[in-house]
Amino acid sequence: MKALLTAGLLGAGLAVPSHAAIVSVVEDNGNDVNTSFSGPGVAAIDIAFNDTNVNSVSSVVANVAIEEGDLGGPLALNGLLDNFGFENFEEIRITLDGAMFSFNGSVVPAFSNVALVGGAGSQALRIFFDGPGEPYGVELGDTGFGGTDFGIDISGLNLGDSFNITYEAVGVPAPAAMGLMLLGLGGLAAARRRKA
Repeated sequence: MKALLTAGLLGAGLAVPSHAAIVSVVEDNGNDVNTSFSGPGVAAIDIAFNDTNVNSVSSVVANVAIEEGDLGGPLALNGLLDNFGFENFEEIRITLDGAMFSFNGSVVPAFSNVALVGGAGSQALRIFFDGPGEPYGVELGDTGFGGTDFGIDISGLNLGDSFNITYEAVGVPAPAAMGLMLLGLGGLAAARRRKA
């Protein structure tokens, strides 16, 4: 009986949740966001960009609250950024509000080459795609397939402090969206012509 009670108490101790960064979505703007892979010292934010607006920009804002398990080093950032709303990504912008990038990680696109601007030592990172752009998406950092996470300097933050991360995908609208936009513009032109 005593051994069973001891095993139960040890098992309960193992079930105590770790004190990891709390990542919450502030604005999804019609995009699908998953933060469930975040853990102590890691903000993992997967985004399926599936909503584009007239300016061909789709955005997500996430808030990261610092917990005990995040203190003592840079916070790692990674995620899968998938393209479901554009014909191709032209650029992805990641902006920090209240923190800075401490080092750059890896960006692995499905088909195109990338160029990074900014990142380490700044609050903004821009990922540019060559040629016609990236049709499928990218692995940002180590998402379980290898790679290196990006680092976020949280040395000036304390337990309970938070900062925002804004993701913006800029792309070429999908042909169906372009067709609807052109149809709408044609309708406006026809209505204007009838008026005159």
